[in-house]
Amino acid sequence: MGEEGRDYLNKIYRETSRDNFEIVVYCLSSNLENLKQVRTTYSIDFILVSDFLQDHTPMKILYGAQAMPTCFFINQEGIVVMKTVGLQQERVDELLKERCK
Repeated sequence: MGEEGRDYLNKIYRETSRDNFEIVVYCLSSNLENLKQVRTTYSIDFILVSDFLQDHTPMKILYGAQAMPTCFFINQEGIVVMKTVGLQQERVDELLKERCK
């Protein structure tokens, strides 16, 4: 994800309540130290996760996430309410207005 996307996610993370909204980003990382370095290097506030399998992760196939970034918005019941290829800020803003009032 590029700088604009990271800045946007940090902004909405700071502006929303953790009661209604959480940002979790799957990061193609090779190990825990690399994942920690990504957080530090890019000043990321939101949660980063990885299975450390990089391009060999089953996540890419299971969730149809071949393109990066692929963004999923999952409600409190665990249902995917929106999936986008790329971080489509306009669609995210609309969803946040609807769901995080």
